[in-house]
Amino acid sequence: MKVRVFSSINFTIRDFIKFFDLSNKLSTDEPIININKHLKKLRFMTKFEGKWKYQSFRPDPGSLSTDRENAKFVLWSPSGEVTVDKSGATGTLVLVTDDGIVLNIGLKINTIEGSPDQLSISAVMPLPGGKKFTNELHGWFVPKILGQDIGDDNPLVVRGSIVQTSPDIDQDDPQPIYTTGFFVLEPLKE
Repeated sequence: MKVRVFSSINFTIRDFIKFFDLSNKLSTDEPIININKHLKKLRFMTKFEGKWKYQSFRPDPGSLSTDRENAKFVLWSPSGEVTVDKSGATGTLVLVTDDGIVLNIGLKINTIEGSPDQLSISAVMPLPGGKKFTNELHGWFVPKILGQDIGDDNPLVVRGSIVQTSPDIDQDDPQPIYTTGFFVLEPLKE
């Protein structure tokens, strides 16, 4: 039997008892659980590990400000794959350019408890001559299909903003430093 908690987390009864440390309270008269005591422990359960599909977009032109008349967005990066280690603190973004060049970008990751949970990523790729290509990303864990319950067909994804914090490495259409855009991370089914 499964108990549904917060619509996105499933526990078996045994997991529920273990999670809330109820085993010694089941035969007493005291309340079985004080949900407020355990709410914080329960709340931060978003796991960020494994493989994720990555895509970023930016305004065109990159310096678009408040001019809504000509607003449009374009792909900023090729589609990529993010691999996050089991700790959820580091990972790698692999992008393959149209020319077949493989870019390996190191990620330092910080998950932040909130409503919704958040994610902050520093992305760094070493360049020749001791230089670095860097970006900062900040996103939120939200349902893939907004307005619907989270489940196998509607996983949590990360949607957020990205800012390029170094000169661009794109030789064909380089964007100025501090160009901003948005990104999406979607879990890959293994």
